[in-house]
Amino acid sequence: MSLSPAQYQSKLDSQSAIARKVLSVVPLAEAWSREQIRAEIRRQSGAGIENRTVDGCLHNLEEAGLVRQVKTHHYQATPHREKPVKANEPAAKLTAKCDGNHGGPRCADQGCGNDDPPTARAILAHQEEALARGAAALSPKPAFTLAEPVAKAIKREDRLLRLETLSDRLIDTAAELDSIRKLVRAELEAADAKVVKLDQLTALLDSLRP
Repeated sequence: MSLSPAQYQSKLDSQSAIARKVLSVVPLAEAWSREQIRAEIRRQSGAGIENRTVDGCLHNLEEAGLVRQVKTHHYQATPHREKPVKANEPAAKLTAKCDGNHGGPRCADQGCGNDDPPTARAILAHQEEALARGAAALSPKPAFTLAEPVAKAIKREDRLLRLETLSDRLIDTAAELDSIRKLVRAELEAADAKVVKLDQLTALLDSLRP
């Protein structure tokens, strides 16, 4: 069952930026594993994303009905109908319009006080203006894309993950150094005890000599 355009947009709007990025790489025609989804995100954005983050996004998308789990950890996007594009409305009837000065022959403006009909130049100028407005209205608007903010969010999360990993390594290194320090100290103390016993034995032997 496919989602209507309104249902799809409503569910999509409720998702986070990272979840939308995850959804954008989940295919409609086949089911992808979590690893394939992570690899595609890395290929598109150049930044990695943790398994737990992908799992959380996929869970939320599945709960919203935007993806479905075909088999264990293999996901496929839910089909949805595209919003229909309205046919171009007929162009408005071109009429001569006053330039606001009302100094020449009468124009198409009902407020113009002149009695003469509009000149050919005035009609041509208005037609050019109307055509320019129509061309501007038909020009495709730049599509809104989440690629850049999502890539920044993923890179920020990746940096935080690296800092967290480095912090854990430093903590582990400090613990290892402390263990080595204690071991060396114990060995030194044992060596000192052996030296004391050796001195005592030497003194005893010296006392037994005639």
